[in-house]
Amino acid sequence: MPLWFQLSNEVAAHNEQILQSVDYDLYALIQLHPNSIISFRSESRPTDSFHILLMHHLRWLRLQNILNKGSKWLTENFDDETCITKNNELVAKENH
Repeated sequence: MPLWFQLSNEVAAHNEQILQSVDYDLYALIQLHPNSIISFRSESRPTDSFHILLMHHLRWLRLQNILNKGSKWLTENFDDETCITKNNELVAKENH
């Protein structure tokens, strides 16, 4: 993997050089490294492989837990009238 995932000026300069070598074309860089943590569908890899990339993200531990154990959604049954009302509210907010 040519990109480094650490917080420093040295790493930023290194990554800029790598991106410059592919004319800042991230797709081209990904194609050159098909089995790296930046490759497409890499999200199906073990979460340990993402740790160095995401460890500083505010919600990394939560995301790691979701990826490892699945997400839990609270659900409740609504009657038809409540469903229609809630859907209309979302459409009115342009959140549909």
